[in-house]
Amino acid sequence: MNIDTLVQKYMQKEEEIATIASQINASAKRTAIMFIDLIGSTSLKETSRQDNWLIYIYRFISIISQYVIQSKGVLIKRIGDEVMVSFERAEDVEVFLQKLYADKQVTKDFHFKIG
Repeated sequence: MNIDTLVQKYMQKEEEIATIASQINASAKRTAIMFIDLIGSTSLKETSRQDNWLIYIYRFISIISQYVIQSKGVLIKRIGDEVMVSFERAEDVEVFLQKLYADKQVTKDFHFKIG
């Protein structure tokens, strides 16, 4: 086998790989995963009645869930005082954050971090 034949086979394989890679990229869904965690809920749990703490957590998760659904997101799961959500599009994340931070009651009543 001469060098020209080897180069030609190499170039064909490169084209095949590029075609497969573009097909994979075209069909792949990109998803944004977000964690929203209450700050200070552990100390609140230690200093208040259990039912008050549960109501506080329930209110937070209910509000977050409402904004996630309105923003075309999905609540994946709840981990204690933290929720894990996903969005298919960056624009939906932006809508979610705008709704969340525009709600002055949320920013007044809850201290949270997002990652």
